[in-house]
Amino acid sequence: RTSKKIIGVAEAINKKDAAFSESDLPLFSAYASLAAVAIDNARMAQSLVTQEVVAREIEIARQIQDGLQGPPEAFFGDYKFYGLSTAARSVGGDFYDWIVLGDGRVIFAIGDVSGKGVPAALFMANAVSLLRSEAPRVKEPHEILASLNNTLRATSQRGMFVTMFVAIFEPDGTMHYATAGHHMPLYLPGGDKGDFKEMEVVKAPPLTIVPDVPFGTATIKLNDGDILTFFTDGVTEATSPDGDFFEYDRLKDTLLAGAKTPSLIPQKVRLAVNKFEAGSEQTDDLTIGVISFRSPREMIELKFDNLTPDDLAEIRSEIEGFLAEWAIDEKTRTSIQLSVDEACTNVIRHAYEGKGGPAIIRFSIQNKELEMRLEDHGSGHIPDMPCAERPAELKPGGLGLQILQSVMDEVRFDENAPSGCILIMKKKLEEKLKNA
Repeated sequence: RTSKKIIGVAEAINKKDAAFSESDLPLFSAYASLAAVAIDNARMAQSLVTQEVVAREIEIARQIQDGLQGPPEAFFGDYKFYGLSTAARSVGGDFYDWIVLGDGRVIFAIGDVSGKGVPAALFMANAVSLLRSEAPRVKEPHEILASLNNTLRATSQRGMFVTMFVAIFEPDGTMHYATAGHHMPLYLPGGDKGDFKEMEVVKAPPLTIVPDVPFGTATIKLNDGDILTFFTDGVTEATSPDGDFFEYDRLKDTLLAGAKTPSLIPQKVRLAVNKFEAGSEQTDDLTIGVISFRSPREMIELKFDNLTPDDLAEIRSEIEGFLAEWAIDEKTRTSIQLSVDEACTNVIRHAYEGKGGPAIIRFSIQNKELEMRLEDHGSGHIPDMPCAERPAELKPGGLGLQILQSVMDEVRFDENAPSGCILIMKKKLEEKLKNA
């Protein structure tokens, strides 16, 4: 036996020189204890091997499921989509998809399978596969739901079901939609300039519960700047340590706070939910999809009476929103934000000696080229542009300028500035710009 339990029985027979006596018991017990430890260690080793195999298989399953999810961001005409999904366990039953059709339309779908873990993940994989096969064949959202309902019902096991919302978007902003027991999206007309608007609800049960359900389709017309946020109940039903739910009001507050930068809304919602849960274990799968309908602005201008490090977060947010409108990929957006952050930091540090001062930042995109102009009214000293081949000659502030040169295609100062300095940076977007 081990210290915790009896794991077997040992027997000694046929002693050669005499019968067994009580004096043989300590030696026999010692041998039995050694055998027990060896057996227990072998079983533990085998259990660890089995656990590692299962963990590897679950990780592979998670990677496969991630591959079945829609893209983290996608662009189609004036539509910009951003999505995020996290499972409560290694794998889960939430899903979303973005399917571009060949007739100038695009389909968005979001769903939530009952339950969690591997069973929900398998059902989710089946639902996504059927969605992708059926979507190109039908013309209306309710037809997609009707087809999926009958097919999934025929193969559903143990009473599993799935809620789903399906929308088809036309190039002019028209959205046709149908729902199967799923949450209606939150509709924010005009982005940060408006308030939430109720959408017509076409009621229907989740898929697989009732055969031959007559799903209905409703239609709305989106206007420039409108934002739609889709989600699963892992958001609104997230639970705090005190047992409170995240609910719609907190979600709406988060959306209003992030409306200027729709590309960041999924991450902001997840962070808000994580903070609300206060480190407790995630209890349900969580999925957010955001669709912004907006024609890109050609120029933005930011004015600061006293530019300080406290303003850098606002600048990054404004730049993120502007670049995302033009469907510039996330990696390029991030590198441009870092270069602007570095440029503004140099102005604060060198033009205003760390005290801050007036500044104007202009961003514009024309002829597939981004231009940024940063104007200050500081010391007026124009620094020498660094030479990458001679890093030892870099002067104070030169390293920052070298960072700008590594990101942008052109970095120079306007020598005819009436006062202070005007930094001009340009970047070609031929391969980055999808909407131009």
